[in-house]
Amino acid sequence: MAFLQETNSSVSQINIKRLIVQGLVFVALLFSFWLVFQREDVSEFPVFITDSFTFTAWVNQGEDYLKEHYRWITRLIASYVKAGYFMLEDFLLEAPWVFVVGLLLIPSLAYGGIKLGLLILFGFMYWGMVGLWESAMETLALMGLSVVLSVIVGVMLGILCALSDRFEKGMKPVLDTMQVMPAFVYLMPAMFFF
Repeated sequence: MAFLQETNSSVSQINIKRLIVQGLVFVALLFSFWLVFQREDVSEFPVFITDSFTFTAWVNQGEDYLKEHYRWITRLIASYVKAGYFMLEDFLLEAPWVFVVGLLLIPSLAYGGIKLGLLILFGFMYWGMVGLWESAMETLALMGLSVVLSVIVGVMLGILCALSDRFEKGMKPVLDTMQVMPAFVYLMPAMFFF
């Protein structure tokens, strides 16, 4: 019985502490609103804080360093990616349209059924009817190459994660962030409504 009274006492103390903290937060919020409405001029962030915070300079220095020392690597990678993109784009633009439609229609019928097949067929026919065939093939080449490169990088990182627990622990926050980011893309069109 004494144990129950002691447990109830500690629970009530925790609840009282929680209520005090919530009350202080509420009072601070009310005080900040009061301060906002007391000022008549436009509020500006203090310049002495922004001048002493040199994060922008650090980022610019880092970017300059990378440009000076590692630009040749990014240019090399970009040349191979660009060559692959142009090769795929030329293939899609120069191939007969029936072949390109069949190239995507057959796998979509096999794996997605008749509904997906009809959607793919309608999409391709629509691109051709409205005169967007060339733009659609350029976009399709870009998306196809992006998927292939993403799969290659993803498989390599997955193998490294399987081999090293430390690497996997380092990748978890990155992967969690990447998993959340696509949802924020839906906020962009919503901005136009507000």
